[in-house]
Amino acid sequence: MFSSHLIRLTLLFSILMISFSCDPEDDPSDEPLVYSSIQAARDTIFTGDTTRVWVEATGYKLQYFWTVEKGDLLGSGTEVTYVATPCTIGLNEIFCTISDGNDHEETKSVEVSVF
Repeated sequence: MFSSHLIRLTLLFSILMISFSCDPEDDPSDEPLVYSSIQAARDTIFTGDTTRVWVEATGYKLQYFWTVEKGDLLGSGTEVTYVATPCTIGLNEIFCTISDGNDHEETKSVEVSVF
């Protein structure tokens, strides 16, 4: 009986020691938001065409919010498809705002010309 309590106590102590011995610098929430780029596969398309648009970023718990004034965006996350609908002739700016788990955010955009 005493030995089973001793084993449980030793096991509990070991678990506590392991959890408190973690290096606080390894905390992923310390990773800064780095928004490297936003790019379109083609920057000139015709109405009815599509182009792939993607972002490159690193950070903690990233979320992606895409917007465009004219046309449609299909997909989510790091990559979407821009659809040039008939009323999109001209220069169209596609925005992506990235936010992280530390309440930081950054917005970048890319332009696509539609003919």
